Amino acid sequence: MAARAAIWPTAPQPHTLGGVLAILTCAHLAAVYLCTDADREGDAELARAFARRAVASGLASGAVALAGIAVLHADAPHLFHGLSAISGVLGLVLLTRQRYVAARGAAALAVAAILWAWGAAQYPAMLVGSLTVDQAASQAAVLSACLIALACGAVLLIPALWLLYGTLPASTHWRRFEHARPHIPTMISLRGL
Repeated sequence: MAARAAIWPTAPQPHTLGGVLAILTCAHLAAVYLCTDADREGDAELARAFARRAVASGLASGAVALAGIAVLHADAPHLFHGLSAISGVLGLVLLTRQRYVAARGAAALAVAAILWAWGAAQYPAMLVGSLTVDQAASQAAVLSACLIALACGAVLLIPALWLLYGTLPASTHWRRFEHARPHIPTMISLRGL
């Protein structure tokens, strides 16, 4: 008789909320950034639809973060005190007031604050209780090679991004390509949501 594998090899741990929070944060940032783009294109209805999605994903992120605080307090009490939601709340207020450009900055700041607070609160530990930054670090030769590769990549990437964002920022540039957009009838319309 063949053995059956369990759907969940191990029970999901409470700290897996970090993955859920990462997905919700990405959804929130995308919606916030699309608000500004739709507003710049003059489509207020679409901007409001993205704003509703941004507020919903922001509230969901906040709920998961609040649930995560209890887990962090239990798993790593010194992480509990480093987290703040001021930027997130500010971003949601700005979205409801249709201040989309300012909401972009607040949303980006909220995500950056979460990442920096997490790293700063657990320093020098990489994995609390088992691995420090010094133990996780690679050899000096590998670190040097990585820095050189990053510098070479930046030399190629930064001018390319400068060219991309410098030549196609205005909505008049995008209007030339409207006729080339494919119409997909099965695509869900965001208008009216």
